[in-house]
Parts: sequence; structure tokens; C-alpha cells
Amino acid sequence: MPLVDGRQQGWPAWSWIALGSAVPLAIAFVAHQRRKADRGGVPLLNPRVFASWPLRAGLITQTVFWCQQAASYLVLGLYLQQGRGLSPLAAGAVFAFLAGGYLITPRSRLRR
Repeated sequence: MPLVDGRQQGWPAWSWIALGSAVPLAIAFVAHQRRKADRGGVPLLNPRVFASWPLRAGLITQTVFWCQQAASYLVLGLYLQQGRGLSPLAAGAVFAFLAGGYLITPRSRLRR
């Protein structure tokens, strides 16, 4: 797993190439979709949708939220195993307990 032991693995070249190519590929995709929309075609993702500031603000907020959510699960897993000395099974049980909260919460809202 590159995020956990990338340093020990010597950060393989493919990981840097993939990271470096993400932005140019995204720019090329946006340019292609704009050209297609301007020519009267049907783009996969219409760039005009992003003219709305509330939509952009919502997308930025969601991106930040979900990035930190994924990172917090990674950190919690590492903390439970390396910091608290739990086995992978015991650390997984903690995550199963957290998943139970996700299952119960929507049901309690529906009962109101």
C-alpha cells in the first residue's frame, strides 16, 4: 500500500507518473467536453453545469469532507494496530462497531 509503506518501498516511479498525469488528464477531459458542447454534441459532463456557485461550493465541501473521512479511517486503523497493539481482527471489530452506527442512524430518522 503506497500510502502506508511507500517510503520503505522507495516510492516506485509509476506512482509519481500517475500522480503527475492526473491534472493534465483532467484538463484535457474538460477541454474535450467543452469542445463537444460547443459543436452541438452531447458531452458526458456538461461544463455549463459548473457555472452555478452553490453547486461548486457544495462539490468542494463534499470533496474536503470525504477526503478527510478516508484519511481518518486510515489513521484510525494504523493507530489501533500500531499504537494500541490490537490485532487486525480486533481493529476490524472496532470498524464493525462504527458501521453499526451508520446502519442505525438512517433508520432512527425514518421512524420520526
